[in-house]
Amino acid sequence: MKPCLIPVRFRQRILLGFSLLVLLFLGVMILVELVGIPGTANRGNLERFRTRTLSDMELVSGLLSQRIASWQSGRRADVDGLACSPLFCQTVADHAAPRTLAAELEAFRTSHPDIESIALLDPGDASILAAAGGFAAATTATDIAIGPAQFAKLVHPGYRETVDIHHAADTAPRLRIMHQMLVGAAPARTVGVLVAESDIERAVHMRIWSVSNFLSKDWQCVIAGKTGGTVTQFCGSSVGDAQTCDRLLDLSSFAPGRLAISGLEGPYDGPDQHGVAVLAFYRQIRFDPDVALALVLKTDRAHAMQPATLELWHRCILWLTLFIAGIGLCRFLSKQISRPINELVEVARRIEAGDLTGRVSVPEASEIGRFAAVFNGMVETIQRSHQDLEHQLQDRTRDLRILTAHQNAILTAVPDIIVEVDTEHVFTWSNRAGLDFFGEAMVGRPAAAYAVDAANGPALFQPPAAGANKARYVETWQRRQDGEIRLLAWWSSELTDEQGRVTRVISTARDITERKRAEEALQHEYAELERFNRVTLGRELRMIELKKEINALLHAAGQPEKYRIVTADEPPSAVREDRTSHP
Repeated sequence: MKPCLIPVRFRQRILLGFSLLVLLFLGVMILVELVGIPGTANRGNLERFRTRTLSDMELVSGLLSQRIASWQSGRRADVDGLACSPLFCQTVADHAAPRTLAAELEAFRTSHPDIESIALLDPGDASILAAAGGFAAATTATDIAIGPAQFAKLVHPGYRETVDIHHAADTAPRLRIMHQMLVGAAPARTVGVLVAESDIERAVHMRIWSVSNFLSKDWQCVIAGKTGGTVTQFCGSSVGDAQTCDRLLDLSSFAPGRLAISGLEGPYDGPDQHGVAVLAFYRQIRFDPDVALALVLKTDRAHAMQPATLELWHRCILWLTLFIAGIGLCRFLSKQISRPINELVEVARRIEAGDLTGRVSVPEASEIGRFAAVFNGMVETIQRSHQDLEHQLQDRTRDLRILTAHQNAILTAVPDIIVEVDTEHVFTWSNRAGLDFFGEAMVGRPAAAYAVDAANGPALFQPPAAGANKARYVETWQRRQDGEIRLLAWWSSELTDEQGRVTRVISTARDITERKRAEEALQHEYAELERFNRVTLGRELRMIELKKEINALLHAAGQPEKYRIVTADEPPSAVREDRTSHP
């Protein structure tokens, strides 16, 4: 028998159905929280939280890029103001003493703290006319990492201002602003090249702190610039960033940085350069047509989505609590429903066992209560019908007992043997005459056990041929229980079922041994008489032949016939007369 997955009990089915319904509802709610509702604006709580995080990153990155760009524009304006000052340009054109020029540059650097280093280059021989700050010890352009090719570009007409990010191997990246100093009317004459440097890392770090109120503590701000084909990451660009800085940034493994450097901006959801899944927003901060920074705000995706996941878990716990409460309520309601049903089942089992006195006691006026009332009425009707049937059965049993006694008396009084055999030719019943003949142990034994010729035993009880209207008659020698062999005459008739198949054979037998012996004695006497008759008749026929010969001889001698031959046509009186005349 195959196991059934669906419970059989009604109460268990109610619990299972309600549990599946609540689990389905719980699954749909979790699915809605995870992926939202297709075809609507609802994309799920996780997607909503993700979108909100990326949107916040977009706003903060826009504000930060605006402040960094504003700082860069301010430094360019400061350098431009000094380089375009008529008084300072005329002082340089008049070949003022280097000490005077250095004092002017130092005063400018002091009034502008973001300018760390400043130098004035001679446009003719690339020597340094004056310097302050970090360039104070330099004497030529080469000392401040400006080669001949770059210097030739700086003094070329048309390159009035150049912006670059300078990154020496052992120093932090610097924002370098290079500006020509011109005097006179057009065509103006270049009297010097002003070179100023600012610590862009410190400036960026300060701008990040300026928007720290808008930054999440779990966000990381990555700012990098591309110099000479190498992408340099600015250290200290994260809030609270105290880890060791790896300045070289591999753009091939960090897609947001690569996209930002190329001038694109947008959200990013994928692995970072370390293979960690992150949420990020990237944009470009352009300083000059050839100089730009990549700004990337990123955060660990799992950590960022943790509040949404935690909220989902809280909701799941709430739903699970409601589910358990619902199961308890369903269990209580199913018990209230199944209790009268179980009582009905118990009473039905008592009725099945034969106890018709059982009744269902459900006083409530519900559907089950009305069903219980109908059930009790049905049981009462069955009980009355059962009592009537019992009375009828008693009457029929009494009549059947009388009839059986009558039939048994008839069967006992019948002197002939009456037996019943099955289809295997085994005795299944016998009357008293049969038991007296074959013995008390005959029932259950095969008929061939009592036949003298065992091969003919089964043939004695074959039913008559199909369509025959009378019993089949067979005579056979049988062995009586005392061992004497007796001749029995059998008459057999079949018993069939509703399909016409033979199920039993009823046979009657009579002991004809004495009659058979009497018939054999009579047949023997008849044979003796017949033989005597044949002898006597032959003698008479011989005498007639002799008389005919004598009469023929007398007739031939002319004498009268001595014997008169009587034929069969003459009356008996003629024969008596002839016997009298001729002794």
